[in-house]
Amino acid sequence: MLGGLCAGGGFFNPFNLEIKQIANTNVLHWAGRTFALHERDLPWELDSSLHTVGRTDLDGTVGAVGKPNFGSHFRVFVEDDGSKRLVGTSFDEDLRQGKLTFFEYNERMELLYRTTAELPGAGFGFFHDIAMTENYYIALENPISMDFSTLLLRYMTGRACLAECLKYDPSKRTKIHLIPRPGRSGGYFHPTLQQGIITCMPGFMMLLALTHIPLPVLAVFTLQVLAVSCCQSSHSAACLLMSCRVPHAGALKQVALECSPFFCFHHVNASEDSAGNVNLDLIAMHGGVDFSMNFSNLSHEFFAKPPWRTALTRLNLSPATAEVQLPHAASRAISPDAAAFKHQ
Repeated sequence: MLGGLCAGGGFFNPFNLEIKQIANTNVLHWAGRTFALHERDLPWELDSSLHTVGRTDLDGTVGAVGKPNFGSHFRVFVEDDGSKRLVGTSFDEDLRQGKLTFFEYNERMELLYRTTAELPGAGFGFFHDIAMTENYYIALENPISMDFSTLLLRYMTGRACLAECLKYDPSKRTKIHLIPRPGRSGGYFHPTLQQGIITCMPGFMMLLALTHIPLPVLAVFTLQVLAVSCCQSSHSAACLLMSCRVPHAGALKQVALECSPFFCFHHVNASEDSAGNVNLDLIAMHGGVDFSMNFSNLSHEFFAKPPWRTALTRLNLSPATAEVQLPHAASRAISPDAAAFKHQ
């Protein structure tokens, strides 16, 4: 995790701060190419036989941003027209702040957008995963501080890895950053406007009737047809509208929301509701995290108690008010037995 010192033991590692590039965290297959990922390095490309081709900056799109790296977790977003977007990140930090850059690619691995968000005070935020919605990139800043005594006395002398220098700090708040996606209309999906009738008659144009929507307002909606069933006798078609996009009032802005401290490695999903709020589902560790623990025996008992006990948690995020709600019903502990369940 976060790489480590070069091999060699205490006689060789002291003051050698080079980080191993292990590319062991995730695999990405996109545009006919395959990459092995690790968040402190550039991707390593593999050929069709899984032989190593070499490190790549994704055709020059990543290497020009700070210290070149590409996050180990990415997201694929399906657009209204069925096309897909790949979104990855690069993180650059110092003692005062962090800079998180999002890269959005089309299905041909062509860079469409590069968005950099400055995050004051987030130098040690541990941004391991991301999420996204129609209008936002989402990054969770963990309440982490640097243990400088471990850094100077153990890491510098080759007796600890870099992750062991990061300490969970419950005096801090967990922050969720919402960064507007470029090129978006700023609309959200309205789940209550879901039914309509398209009537087709020979020689005439289609007439559209939507429940609860006055006709003069139709121009502001983008309609998606989910299913159509036809009746030959009446020449009509019943249509279920999956969603209608309603414009936001004004341009979206980057916002940071705070809540009580917890640690999170991974997100599950994210969505927007009819009021423009964001729902973020994630795997929370409410007891914090301890990178110095012995991971040699990852039994059920290991994950049954803090700090490594996890809970599926939903955060309701309001960009307008910067408020975070944690609905009690949506938070539930994950059974240790579930960790051993083999998913298909």
